Amino acid sequence: MIKRFFSGLFGRRSADAPRAAAFAHFPFEVVETTGEQALAKWEELKTAGRGVPVIVGNAVDDVVESFSPENAAAPGISSLDEMLAAASAIRFPEDFLRMRREEEKAAAISDEELEEFQPDEGEWPAEAPAAPGLTVTYDLLTSQAHPRVYIVLVPTDDPTTIPAHLRWGGFNACPRPEYHIAALRHWRDRYGAELVGLDMPR
Repeated sequence: MIKRFFSGLFGRRSADAPRAAAFAHFPFEVVETTGEQALAKWEELKTAGRGVPVIVGNAVDDVVESFSPENAAAPGISSLDEMLAAASAIRFPEDFLRMRREEEKAAAISDEELEEFQPDEGEWPAEAPAAPGLTVTYDLLTSQAHPRVYIVLVPTDDPTTIPAHLRWGGFNACPRPEYHIAALRHWRDRYGAELVGLDMPR
């Protein structure tokens, strides 16, 4: 079923060998739906017993890229157990902020440059602003729902470990998977937050 899905996907796109190899090595079930129906489909899959669902937006190939033979064999790629062990040792947000400061020092960013990226501080609002909704399901520029959205089913009983299973992070300024896990666990324990979607800004 999954192989037929991937075959059809590449039949519509191109004979891109590296991308096709990544999909061939992707170990998880993928469900296609629409942006308008994605949240309802996520709720349905949540109780289907096929794994923990996570909505990954309209560009599923971004998610499977790290599963290509070339990327999987790249130096510095940690195993699932290594990522989970690293996540358990992270104190969030303290260790996350320390990691960011070290990255900034390594990049030789001046204090003046850093100042430009600091958010304005002020009084904490009495009420939260209106939420924009599930942004992973629609185009941020047009505010239109994506005609195609993909949901990955991850075989775990702990949704906070999804970034490790998907090898999510460690590119550009995106933190490594273990920091995502530590943040998700902190937000779950403190606020009852639950991971619904992952997407890369574009």
